[in-house]
Order: sequence, then structure tokens, then C-alpha cells
Amino acid sequence: MGLELKVEQKQRVYQKQIEQARILQMNAQEIAVYIQEVALENPLIEVEELAEAPLEELVREDMRKSDETGVTASEDTDWSYAGGHQLLEDWWTLQEESLVDIIHQQLLTMPIGEKEKKIVEKLAGSLDSRGYLEISVKKLAEYIPCSVRELRSALEILKSLEPAGIGAADLKECLILQLKRQKDSRLAITLVKNYLEDLSKHKISAIAKELGEEEAAVRDAFSRIRTLNPKPGRIYGRNTGGYVIPDIIVSKEHGKYIAELNEAVYRELRLNEFYVKLRDSKEAEVREYIMQKQAQAEWLRACIEQRSHTLQRIADILVDFQRMFLDSGKDMKPIRQKDVAQIMEVNESTISRAVKGKYLQCGWGVYALSDFMPKGTEEVSSDSVKLMLRNFIQSEDKKKPLSDQKLAQKLGEEGIQISRRTVAKYRMQMNILDAAGRRGEF
Repeated sequence: MGLELKVEQKQRVYQKQIEQARILQMNAQEIAVYIQEVALENPLIEVEELAEAPLEELVREDMRKSDETGVTASEDTDWSYAGGHQLLEDWWTLQEESLVDIIHQQLLTMPIGEKEKKIVEKLAGSLDSRGYLEISVKKLAEYIPCSVRELRSALEILKSLEPAGIGAADLKECLILQLKRQKDSRLAITLVKNYLEDLSKHKISAIAKELGEEEAAVRDAFSRIRTLNPKPGRIYGRNTGGYVIPDIIVSKEHGKYIAELNEAVYRELRLNEFYVKLRDSKEAEVREYIMQKQAQAEWLRACIEQRSHTLQRIADILVDFQRMFLDSGKDMKPIRQKDVAQIMEVNESTISRAVKGKYLQCGWGVYALSDFMPKGTEEVSSDSVKLMLRNFIQSEDKKKPLSDQKLAQKLGEEGIQISRRTVAKYRMQMNILDAAGRRGEF
């Protein structure tokens, strides 16, 4: 019995460590959505209103500019991102266009006019990372040159495309759009419309009684709902069809660069005092439920605070190290994740998770946080690296020559971090054939 308890406790600790690592790896948008999802099934969690969608930030910015200059958005307003590092005023635009491309390909075969296709594509460019369209059609009509009726028609076309669920205003509509494409989905749609919160608490019996349905039928419908994709826009990758929102904002105050978390997209997590007071309930079941949910909320808050602390420390180190770049917009100095980890006295994997998918906004634009840690060989000349490569190749198994990737890995083991492409460049400069060519020589 004691051994089983210890094993169970270890499993819980391990699961929490996995979840902590996952939270650390989330970017600004993902952490906001994650908190919202947890809050849906935990009544003790209260969050500030979710920061408005990036396009709404564009709308507000445009309105401010209109007030100041009299200039408004026109037909030439480009809602999509063309590539390269983003300028400050463009950080809400599309980072990648894979989802938009998928939508474009479907539109090519549809018997609709060119104007309709353009409107649908503009709507596609306004979807958030989940594939949702959170901005009202009426508001969009002020910035996309067409009527509200045309926009509504285009939105219906968008909702009919793959992946199912895109174009929805919220989670409920997203799930319903998917269910409408399935047979015999009446009960499942009713559950989504009216009982999502109760389903999250597994109140199957109560729902069945209220609807006059068999419990088995409600369970089957619930099982069907759980197979749906709540974030269809993410099928094509983390940032596909989504927006690049900086996690870190760098500003210059009194000649010194300051890195701060982007508070516009982070929400404070609080406990609902009404539910907290239910810990003193006379009903043991209620007390146990509230204590469990409070423990979950407090653990989540601790994870988010630790994530923020880690991200802030990394940003402070990188901003201090890359002052030359922040001044001139060029000459980023090489620094390894391993070096940052040593400064912070943490594992290198912590740095890797913390910077993955994160972005930093400075005076020169919006950059991936990992861009501030370029790999280099500042302490090793190219001639020395070439000599090492030649030695590796001369001592290799002639029947199984080393690929450029393997050579890069061997250099990495010697503390020299260069890419496979750089290895290939050095190899060609030395007139040495690739692995296939060297095998042919043998």
C-alpha cells in the first residue's frame, strides 16, 4: 500500500513537471488561451478580459491616427504579411500564410466572383491563431471596402471551407460548425449550445434528466464533442494563419535599454472570492471540490509567475548582451543558449523551452527571441574549423562517409556551433566532395 502511494505521488510530481515545461514553452497568445480554457472548467479562476485580437489593435491604432491626421484605412490597406522581420506597426500581421494558402486553394475551384474571393481572403487574414474571427462583421466593414451584407456572405463561405470550424466567433460556434457537418448531431449541438460548462463538470445525469434523454445518449454525444478540434487554425502549425505578438517589449529610457513583458497580452489570474468562501460549506463534497480547484488555480498561478520570471531574466541578459545591435540594428553578437543557462544557473533545456515561439519587439522591428542568440564561431577562425573538418573527413569510415549534418554534429561536440550549410560551404571551398561523392571515390 505504501509503495503504491509513493509511486502515485511520483507520477503526480512528474505530470506537474511536464505541465510546467509546457506552460514555459507557450507564447503570449497560447498562455492567454490556455488560462481561458482552464478558467472554463475551474469556477475559482477569474481572469482579466482577454486582450483584444491583433486586428482590433489595428483598428484602434487606425482610429487614433484618424483623429490625429484625418487619414483612414483604404482599399489599399494590406492585411497580410509579406515576409522578413516585422516593423513595429505590423506586429499583429500574419507570420506565415499556410492556412491562408489552404483557403486560397479552395477558393480557386469555387464558382464565385473575384470580389467575393478577395473578401473571403481578407477575412482569412483576420483569423487568430485558433482560426477564430473574434471581430464583428460590422466593425470589419469599416476597414474592408465592402458592405456588411457582402461581408456576411463572405463569412458564410469561409465557414464552409476546410478545416471545419474556421471563421467561428468563439468556441461554441467552432464546435457547432464542425457538428453540423456530421449526421445525427442534434443532441451534440444542443449540449454545446447550452451545457458546455455542465459537461466540463461531467454532470451527465443532470443534463439527461433536464433534456429527457437517456444518459447513454448524452455520454455518446459528449464523446463525439470531445473528438472535435477546438482550435482548427492550428492544424497547419503553431503560428500558421496566426499572429506574431511580441512577448517582450524593449524600450530605451535615459539611455538604457529596458526589457518588459508585453502586459497587453498577459492577464492577471485571481481567485473568485465567492467560491473560495465555499471552503467552509457544511457539505463535504463541496468543500473537497473547492479545495481541489483552489489548489489547481494556485499551482497554475505559480507556474505562470515562474514562466514570467524566467522569460524576464532571459530578456534582461540578451538585451544587455546585444546593446550594439539595439543601437545600430546590426552586428548581433554570438551567444549560446548554454551560456545564458550558465548565467541563470538553470538547465539548458529551460532556456530552449522559454525562447521557443517567443518574440521581442525593439526599435528595429519584431524578432524571434532566438534571433538574439545567434550561433557563431567568434573564438575559432574559419581556417581552424576547415582544418578540423579535413581531419574528420580523412579519418572517417570510407565505406560510410560523414554527411554535412554529421560533420556539424561532430563540430558541436567540440564546442563549435555552426550549421550544416556552413559546413557544406567550407567543404566546397576546400574542394572536398559531399558524402555521396566520397563514397563513389572509394
